Amino acid sequence: MKNFIWAGRRDGNSPEYARVHQHITVLNTLDNIDLGSIILHGFSVDEGVSRNNGRAGAAEGPDAIRMAMSNLPIHHPKVLLYDAGNITCSNHDLESAQRNLSEKTFHILNHGAKSLVLGGGHELLYPHQIGIRNAYPNKNIGIIYIDAHFDNRKPDPIATSGTGFYQLHTEGNLNALAIGIQKNANTAKLFQDANSMGIDYILAQEFTPYNSKLNLEKIQDFIAGVDILHVSVCMDVFSAAFAPGVSAPTAFGLLPDAYFQHIFDQIISNPKCIALDFAEVNPLLDIDNRTAKLAAGLAHLWLKT
Repeated sequence: MKNFIWAGRRDGNSPEYARVHQHITVLNTLDNIDLGSIILHGFSVDEGVSRNNGRAGAAEGPDAIRMAMSNLPIHHPKVLLYDAGNITCSNHDLESAQRNLSEKTFHILNHGAKSLVLGGGHELLYPHQIGIRNAYPNKNIGIIYIDAHFDNRKPDPIATSGTGFYQLHTEGNLNALAIGIQKNANTAKLFQDANSMGIDYILAQEFTPYNSKLNLEKIQDFIAGVDILHVSVCMDVFSAAFAPGVSAPTAFGLLPDAYFQHIFDQIISNPKCIALDFAEVNPLLDIDNRTAKLAAGLAHLWLKT
């Protein structure tokens, strides 16, 4: 796969005119990473989706999100933003691709930077979290994942895009809060397993302004109880009207409205948040690049000093 070429509209060259494509720097090596910088890297893989009998195409997601980000403005010129390229999958070897992502994440975090992963299937969740655990072995790491699905199935017999939380649970303490879980997309067994794994959750039907106080308290309490925060967004959590380009569109999904943006911004703006990823953007199924643009817009909220 060719490296993405950042390009777009230019209104000027001084900071007040800057857009992402003018501000971002492409890295050829991870040897020299600035402290506090955001390292964008892609997981151009959907082998786990195929193994999960889903619709392939998310391997093209990272560059689609990059393209949607290119013209977005830079309002915080002090932010250091770098692109470290894509990880791909050869010969259906998902496990090697996942190892590469966990090692890359470890290297980024170990140098004091933040990790922004663009996917790719949600099989990226497991290696992204493993890289975080390896970088912070003595820290209490929490995951807030915004998803319609628990993704806690047992590998049968191999890992897929739907087994990440089962794998994480079996390999160490799992501290997770799911937002946007759909009752009509998860069996009773998956709910039972989530409870036994200690996964807390907010149902999609409960994530509304009417429950704003309760939702915010649950989220704030969760963040207060961890040292490090990893936020993972599976784009199928949103209504198919806003995110049609996913493997499993959701008819009753969340709305990316002002309420959602307010809560999401509070989560990722917390200084404990050092890793963010977006999964299941499938350009082959998208309409007017809606899904890629939505992921790009949410990622853009993290580009602050």
